[in-house]
Amino acid sequence: MVKWKLQLDEEVKLKLLGIQSNWSEHRLVWSINKSLGLQLTRQEDFSISNVNKSPNDTLFEDQKEYHFSVFLHEGEQEQAILVSNLGQGRSLYDDKRKLDYLFKLESSHRSIHDCVDTLNEIRGVLAITRLECSDEDLVARPFTEHL
Repeated sequence: MVKWKLQLDEEVKLKLLGIQSNWSEHRLVWSINKSLGLQLTRQEDFSISNVNKSPNDTLFEDQKEYHFSVFLHEGEQEQAILVSNLGQGRSLYDDKRKLDYLFKLESSHRSIHDCVDTLNEIRGVLAITRLECSDEDLVARPFTEHL
């Protein structure tokens, strides 16, 4: 008798909005809070370390730490998180280096389309891009840690 084995490698996709803005993060957060009726509050920064060997394979290592701002809203019917895409010259989402912030909203009463329309009305928002990434990517880590 032949046995068949089914393997499903479903990769969970994280859906985000990339925001390009020329405003400071506090001004943008205030505007998002006002426009969407949220209460995004500053959380501990998301940090990553990068260790580079010095040239000529010496014993010394150059360790850099990168910090990304995190703002979180947790309500009964919706959760939102805004993460800075840029930290000390490094971006979390490398494919879209022009993006300043990454935003995720999970809501039971607001569609993502309505959210995009509302965010586009903010004067400091220059562009919004819909993004998808694997939940195992570096960019997903601040979102999976908080939501």
